[in-house]
Amino acid sequence: QGLEWLTIPVITKGRFEQPIDEVEISEPWAEKHWRALELAYGRAPFFRDYRDMVRGWYERAGQERLLTKVNELFLRELAALLKLETRIVRDTDYPGPRRKTERLAAIARAAGADAYLSGPSARAYLEEDLFAQAGIAVDWMSYEGYGLYPQLHGGFEHAVTVLDVIFNAGPQAPALIRAPLLNQTPPC
Repeated sequence: QGLEWLTIPVITKGRFEQPIDEVEISEPWAEKHWRALELAYGRAPFFRDYRDMVRGWYERAGQERLLTKVNELFLRELAALLKLETRIVRDTDYPGPRRKTERLAAIARAAGADAYLSGPSARAYLEEDLFAQAGIAVDWMSYEGYGLYPQLHGGFEHAVTVLDVIFNAGPQAPALIRAPLLNQTPPC
């Protein structure tokens, strides 16, 4: 059926300016997401190999009340599975202003960064000059150039969940996601 967005419903009424780490989930969502993944990937070559583990993530995530806890759970589990050794810390570990870009730049500076990698959609609102004033270069993530692998449906689609490469490429997934970062040709 093509691409499908999976979103987690959150409480927004009267909370427009709330900090991201206080966003609460408004209703059950995990089982619906899991069913969508089963339908989309049930015939993927490595779905059975990872099914129980990923389903466990969804079961645990479905018990969380805060969106940030769900995000952290998935980030940590995916990083471990993909053998990513990037240190993961919470922004609340860093003091600083609450204003969006100003806070990002302050966190990057406090972490000793000289570069900040941002998703492409942030171009619409990220104030690059605040990073420049802090001596931090802003780089923009591109999701192109990742290694191609066989997908279940039609031509290759880059804009999918990381679970796509896990369920379709299995043990090759870590090498496929690292290839553009290391400027290498991934295994096929």
